[in-house]
Amino acid sequence: MKITQASIKRPVTTSMIYLIAIGFGLFSLLRLKLDLYPKLEFPMIAVISQYTGVGPQDMETVVTRPIEKSLASVKNVKKLTSTSAQGLSLVMLEFDWGTNMDQSKIDVRDALD
Repeated sequence: MKITQASIKRPVTTSMIYLIAIGFGLFSLLRLKLDLYPKLEFPMIAVISQYTGVGPQDMETVVTRPIEKSLASVKNVKKLTSTSAQGLSLVMLEFDWGTNMDQSKIDVRDALD
C-alpha cells in the first residue's frame, strides 16, 4: 500500500517516473536494428496482362486460359489462381517453400514464350 499512497501524495513525481520509462522505451525502440529480422521472400509470382477495351469473359478465354495452360507445366507449383476483369488478367503462381525463385522466374518466362 505504500506505493499507492506515495503515488497519491506525489502525483508529479509519479508522472515523471512514467514519462522517463516511456522515454527509455521509445529510445530503445528507435535504436533497435532491423537486421534481427530474417530475410523472407514469399514464393509467389504474378503474371499481369492488360488488354484495353476487352470484357472479362473475352479476357478469360483469349488471355487468361492460354496463360494458365502454358504455366501449368512449371515445376514446384503449389497453387495456380487467376482473375479476369475488364481489360486485366492476373495469374498468380504459388510455389513450395524452399523453391529457388530465380530459377522459377526463368521457368515461367520460358513457359510464356
